[in-house]
Amino acid sequence: MIPRVVVALGCTLIVAAGVVAASVSGGSRLSSLPRSAAFGCAALSLLCSGLVAAMLHTTNECPSGAPRESSAVSAARLTALLSAVLASTLLVLTLGIRIVYVVVDLLHVYPSEAGAEFGYDMLGLWSLGLLLTSCVISQVSTRDPQLPACTLLIATVATVWVSLSAPVYRMASFGGVEQAGASALLMVSLAALLVAAGLFAALAARRNRPGEKVSAPAGSASVSWPGFDRTCGSLALALIILAAYQLAVPLPLSWGGFRGAAGVQAVSAALGACGCYLLISPSWNARLADAVGALGSLSLCGAAVAVLPEQPVSLVERYPMVFNAMIVALAIAVAICTWSVATCGAGCSTPSIRARFVPLAKRFAFIDAVFALTVAGLMALWPRMRSIGIPDDSLGRVTAGFGANLFLLLVMLWCSRRLKRMTLHILTLLALLSAAGFMVMRMRPFTPSYG
Repeated sequence: MIPRVVVALGCTLIVAAGVVAASVSGGSRLSSLPRSAAFGCAALSLLCSGLVAAMLHTTNECPSGAPRESSAVSAARLTALLSAVLASTLLVLTLGIRIVYVVVDLLHVYPSEAGAEFGYDMLGLWSLGLLLTSCVISQVSTRDPQLPACTLLIATVATVWVSLSAPVYRMASFGGVEQAGASALLMVSLAALLVAAGLFAALAARRNRPGEKVSAPAGSASVSWPGFDRTCGSLALALIILAAYQLAVPLPLSWGGFRGAAGVQAVSAALGACGCYLLISPSWNARLADAVGALGSLSLCGAAVAVLPEQPVSLVERYPMVFNAMIVALAIAVAICTWSVATCGAGCSTPSIRARFVPLAKRFAFIDAVFALTVAGLMALWPRMRSIGIPDDSLGRVTAGFGANLFLLLVMLWCSRRLKRMTLHILTLLALLSAAGFMVMRMRPFTPSYG
């Protein structure tokens, strides 16, 4: 075993050192050396994976008494693994530097030039493509259950690499800041990966259990593919954070405006929810089930915000409209969860499905109600904040805000009557107080005057 490790590690280091030396002699910058070494290691991994596939194919055509795996196959597999690990490490470190700059831009909500000199090139993307091809070849030839998670990870890194190559924010023509498209592209890419992973898992489950209608026990996906469900859960969590940030900072897209940004967020969250649902269909996963509820609620909020008009452009005047739309969307989400509990409890004949789904729907009815009341309280106190310079007491705003609060109150009354839970009764009283507080804060003695 030791000679094979030495051979594999030696080949990997020799290739990496050779590529770095060639890059230095060619006059490359210091920041491009890790990506050059990663490209060489990725090419070596692809070459060794191809050799393993060819040798295994030749061995399978031999008589039945021939050995299944020779020393050459083991050495080639180990070389492919070590070179892929080294290439992935270098690429992830390079990507991590870009992510730091992106996080700084997201926190400051302003375009910065701090990472302008640290740009991407096609060499890193080619390296990720070679690694992805190597994983696919190894999966087809060896059927290793650990490779699907590795393939999904490399595909995730590649999509993040492409998405973050664009700037996050840029100065708009109207004088403010607008999204350049990096966050929108990242949300769409993560949602597409979740859908692809869900379809792949569903097809694999159907192929493994042809003709069976009994669902697999909980956790069977993690046994067959180690790390696959955790990787999908991490993708869903990242998508939830990005979608929530999109609602919290409703800046327009440079090519779609406010409606385009909200529409991309709504579609991405809906696709992510569909992907997570496909993943929990063959085998139940509580974390991914929670992700379905969270992404579904965020998708409703994004769709409601997308209906709003493009004017006004100022965020101080636009935030109350966004709050109004989110209250209505979250109230609809609460109603859907309550209706699902009643429907599943009355018409579901499988006790296991009822035992899993009903608590999930009740929990998200409570969570969506809490978030709706939080947004309603923020909208009620909006004109009293020191940093806000508008009274927000026009007839249209008062009518729309009171209508949203009234709709939330009616939904809470219906849900508390159907579910008969003390927590929902308390939230219903808070919804009544929120509606009253909204009207009180818009009355003339309490509304601040400016100018």
